[in-house]
Amino acid sequence: MTPLVAGSRQSIALAVSTELLPRSRSVAQGARLAYGEAASPFGRVWLMIGSKGLVACHFVGRTKLAIETLAGHWSDAAWHRNDRTAQAWCDRIFTETSQVDGEPLPVHLRGTAFQLEVWRALLELARGETTTYSRLAEKIGRPGAARAVGNAVGANPVAYLIPCHRVLRESGALGGYRWGAACKQRLLEWEMAGQSFVIGSDCFPPSEPTLTMTDRVAKIG
Repeated sequence: MTPLVAGSRQSIALAVSTELLPRSRSVAQGARLAYGEAASPFGRVWLMIGSKGLVACHFVGRTKLAIETLAGHWSDAAWHRNDRTAQAWCDRIFTETSQVDGEPLPVHLRGTAFQLEVWRALLELARGETTTYSRLAEKIGRPGAARAVGNAVGANPVAYLIPCHRVLRESGALGGYRWGAACKQRLLEWEMAGQSFVIGSDCFPPSEPTLTMTDRVAKIG
């Protein structure tokens, strides 16, 4: 695991640790993870928390995809649902102060070496700042790798805090977003306008039928 990296340009201070995605799922064996749904200013979110911090934040409109993807990375972990814990973490994420209780929010990212490189670069984008896939590729010293960078951006497991919504197409168009174009636009508009958080309508229509992590892991296994 790499040393902690401070996400100093975000609206909330982060302490980010990283881990290379193992080739074998058995590396996750013994890990204990809590997960649950919570209310955010942009609708319902689905959170996953481990001993090293937040490992996933997904808007609920993509719950099935989130569970399927993350269960594949953490299939040997011990899961338990705790919506109260999820809400407490959600409240910390969507707080405008730079720190809560004097401590940065711990985030633990698990990915390939290339993905982690791209996600670190995303943390250098300040609130209200945007970039393009090609500029991001240049920033990490990989000019011409805009498509690969786009794939890594799309694989980001932590919505909002790892600000993949700040990456646009060269034309200035929104481009893709893992949790939908409408949600991406709302996030960008809120950041650029400097509006206060108000919990209102979801980015998505009513969420899918409830699907637990246990259900999903059983299907994958």
